[in-house]
Amino acid sequence: MPNDIAGFGLDYKVRLEFGPGRVAALGELAAGIAAPGRPLLLISDRGVAGTGLVDEVAAALRASGHAVTTVAELAGEPHDVDVDRHAALVRSERPGLVVALGGGSALDLAKLAASVGNGRAGAAAYALGARPLPSSVPVVAVPTTAGTGAEITRTAVFSAGGRKLWAWGPELRPALAVLDPELTVGLPKPLTVACGLDALVHGIEAATGQRRTPLSEAYGLRAVGLGFEHLPVLAHRPKDLAARGGMLLAACLAGLAIDLAGTGLAHAVGHALGTVRGVAHGPAVALGLTACLGWNVAGAPDRYRELARALGLAEAADASSYDLARALERRWRGLVGSAGAGLVQVAHTLDPDRDRRALGAALRAPENQPMVQANARPVDETDLDGLLDRLFDLRAGLP
Repeated sequence: MPNDIAGFGLDYKVRLEFGPGRVAALGELAAGIAAPGRPLLLISDRGVAGTGLVDEVAAALRASGHAVTTVAELAGEPHDVDVDRHAALVRSERPGLVVALGGGSALDLAKLAASVGNGRAGAAAYALGARPLPSSVPVVAVPTTAGTGAEITRTAVFSAGGRKLWAWGPELRPALAVLDPELTVGLPKPLTVACGLDALVHGIEAATGQRRTPLSEAYGLRAVGLGFEHLPVLAHRPKDLAARGGMLLAACLAGLAIDLAGTGLAHAVGHALGTVRGVAHGPAVALGLTACLGWNVAGAPDRYRELARALGLAEAADASSYDLARALERRWRGLVGSAGAGLVQVAHTLDPDRDRRALGAALRAPENQPMVQANARPVDETDLDGLLDRLFDLRAGLP
């Protein structure tokens, strides 16, 4: 347990519904939140719409007696123009409830639109906490992936002006999260693995970072344990419902952890890779952790001993910082390999001559400083240069 924390607080009001088939009760659940006669707004993305799930959910919502407007236009990660377009719909429709259906990007878009739509400014005005967010229309979040934990967090990520930014505030916290593992069964293996790695990095960074609390450590370590147990299973048995449920819980617990303690250097790297090279978020943060994990452990070993124990590395947990770092690196890289993450192929898209300066600038950008400063091991300017060296070295392989 952290022994360097002066105090902490917890204020959570998100209702959770978990279990196979829970999405079938969505109409009843929504009716318990939205006032009678108020319309509902269902926000999703093109990929989910292509599976027919959007139509099924819309039908379940209409069965509750509410009119439903559906929009499923998002392709990829949201930009400020996407948020503003959906916020305009919130203003015109005046829904009693926004239902967010999809992966983290769709959930972030819906959360932002439900809040921004109650104000007059565009999404970019709220980036990096520049101003308080407006009060939000209640949101029901229904994830179809297990990664970001957006169904539980007070954070949303979007791009504006060529930069990957974030907004934060209690206004972004959903009223209800419905975790139905059946919705994730059809997710392709590469996306399953990418999302799962994101959840694991969340758990690790929230359990070890500068802002960790006993609760963030407890949530984060439990998320990591679930992820290490279930993600390799899904890499080989993608329809395993128990493993799908385990990963949904891992992502949700990791979301709770980062809401309390934030992330760290791996996420700063991930956001920089997304901004500069367009690398998808899951592989980007997994590359970031692969590049910085050993360095972090060597410089702040006591923050990682409980992580080692949670991963069954009791002997390493009591060993020297060097042995602890090597053991945790082997365990992480073993998971990456067994899950078939293909991080070496992603690393090969990087070119030191072309990308070093831009990545260095992105790491130092204001939007990434909270992550750098919350990292488990304190980071200075020289450390960032060394991190880039290790990142480019990953092109040679992941031993």
